[in-house]
Amino acid sequence: MQPAARPRLFYVHIAAVTVAGLGLLGWLLVHGSVATWRSHPVALASLAALLIVSEQRPLVAILRGERSSITLSAIFACALLLRWQVVVAVSVQAAASVIEDRLSRRSWWKGCFNVGQYTLALGAAGAVYHSLMPSGPGPHLDGRGILGALAAGMAFFLVNSLLTATAVALAEGVRLSDLLASDLAVHASLNAMMAGLAPVVLAVVDESLWLVPLLLLPAVAVYHGGRMSLEKEHRSRHDALTELPNRLSFGEDVSTAIRGAARHGHNVAVMMMDIDGFKELNDTLGHSSGDALLRQIGSRLGPPLAGIGTLARLGGDEFGILFPRVVDRDEALSAARLLLEHLEEPFELDGLALDVRASAGISVFPDHGEAVDQLVQHADVAMYLAKRRRSGCEVYDPDRNEHSRRRLTLLNELRPAISARSLVLYYQPKVDMRTGRICALEALLRWPHPVLGMIPPGEFIGMAEYTGLIRPLTEYVLDEACEQLARWHRDGIAIPVAVNISARVMHDSSFPERVRRRLQRHELPAELLVLELTESAIMADPEASLQVMQELADMGIRLSIDDFGTGYSSLGYLSRLPVAEVKIDRSFVTHVDTQDNNRVIVESTIELARNLGLEVAAEGVETIPVWQTLARLGCTTAQGYLIARPEPEELVTGMLKRGAAGIPLVEEFAVSFGVNRSAVQTIG
Repeated sequence: MQPAARPRLFYVHIAAVTVAGLGLLGWLLVHGSVATWRSHPVALASLAALLIVSEQRPLVAILRGERSSITLSAIFACALLLRWQVVVAVSVQAAASVIEDRLSRRSWWKGCFNVGQYTLALGAAGAVYHSLMPSGPGPHLDGRGILGALAAGMAFFLVNSLLTATAVALAEGVRLSDLLASDLAVHASLNAMMAGLAPVVLAVVDESLWLVPLLLLPAVAVYHGGRMSLEKEHRSRHDALTELPNRLSFGEDVSTAIRGAARHGHNVAVMMMDIDGFKELNDTLGHSSGDALLRQIGSRLGPPLAGIGTLARLGGDEFGILFPRVVDRDEALSAARLLLEHLEEPFELDGLALDVRASAGISVFPDHGEAVDQLVQHADVAMYLAKRRRSGCEVYDPDRNEHSRRRLTLLNELRPAISARSLVLYYQPKVDMRTGRICALEALLRWPHPVLGMIPPGEFIGMAEYTGLIRPLTEYVLDEACEQLARWHRDGIAIPVAVNISARVMHDSSFPERVRRRLQRHELPAELLVLELTESAIMADPEASLQVMQELADMGIRLSIDDFGTGYSSLGYLSRLPVAEVKIDRSFVTHVDTQDNNRVIVESTIELARNLGLEVAAEGVETIPVWQTLARLGCTTAQGYLIARPEPEELVTGMLKRGAAGIPLVEEFAVSFGVNRSAVQTIG
């Protein structure tokens, strides 16, 4: 994507202001009185010197991504205007502007434009002042004169702002009224103070030139006041860590781009991006390294975006990118992928070369929304999809709109739901295939949403992993499971309960101690708690996992490998793990009675587990033939809808009490599913 060419009207405006301003300056020099230059020469020289020096010390701010500056020269320009003819103020200001432009190495046309706009602004100020003070030049320090000075200062500010804002509006394709409103909000009070100081400057000069150094005191006060005002404005619109625009500024920029696109008929693209695995990096290397990475990302992406887009940090590791002019979604996608390529070169953090990958999503105005919030949300949905698919970048697809709205709702409400403890545990029984009795339960999380109804974990566990909420969510499940175990234990029911543990929690060295404290608080035997881990979670960091698992096993907690057969663990490594059980994944169990490959895998797993002294559980048992095949192969434990669905605590408590009374669970599901009694005998 190439930087957008400036429209022809921009250059017309620049030329018109330059010609008009330089023409006025020439006319004033030709028709101005020479005598006015000879009046009060020392005072004139002093004020001219102060004006030129102050022009070289601007207050700089970054507004709308552009460098904006305010100088104190307006104080001395207005003072020259009040004492001498307009030509004096205009000439000195023009000289100061030329000197500053040369020192800043601005292009010649920008320098000419600056001289032109200053001349026109001071000319307007002089016209206002002398129309109010018909007695001509000279100090008018009465009430009328001070009001005239204030009016002249505001005229200078308004004309100068109008000429500059028009140039920016034409260059960026935004509304002039928006820019003027921004300038008035930031600069109006400061310029009013400077205009009000001009009569004070004249009073000091009239009293004694020796008092001129005292002019520095109010000037410095205004300077520092202006600097604090600009810094406050800057802080409110920029991220403190990276100095990039923040969410507020980004939203305003997107809004401005949308209005410009609606008028001129082009498209706008919004891109949301975050860093894959950023939380793990923070946890491993520390927050200072994470902060350093964020700063480097900002500085690396800034240059390729110059002239074509705006980069903002929205919070955490989330960045927003605005492309104010794109032809279509394909151009936006190409620009986004080129931007992501700039992150592929390793980042250096504390002597380490760190590879970083990011996921991004794109939405395009007007196809994917006409409001800022819509575009940002839809880009966020696309980013989530890119993260899930590991594709790097995706464009929002309106066909998934209903799903997207639901996901956004869940994403926004998950953290409050955890804090309010509004998620609940259901328990699914596991039965001993030799006796048909319940031998354990698995705790499964459910979210009874007040609007969307009961939400299964598959819809929000992935979000929890993505947002970093998986840790508090796992801690929440452990708390709830231990409290329920304690209630059953007090009622004389000793039944193990299994809880699924994520990889992030499993690699936390402090996790075993937190589990120990829970067991002690609830006075629970450790063998009643079973922790289920996936192969992929273990193999993500085998050594850290082994250490944590060993500590848990030493406490007496039983460990189980969930979804066995779908990961990448070697048999040699499996023999080192202090686990008590493996659970065969449902993908192998479901068709074990009809597919030879699945039967071979299940039989081999059962044989392997038996040789290692482990129990074997089969999950996803939903038909009688599957149960019978598993029983023949020597499987010891079964879990699935054929036996029982996950149920709330009160229903499971009834099952447990009937089991304690000697009623096998197979009797219950035989009646529930209409299985005949002869089949029950075969199963039991």
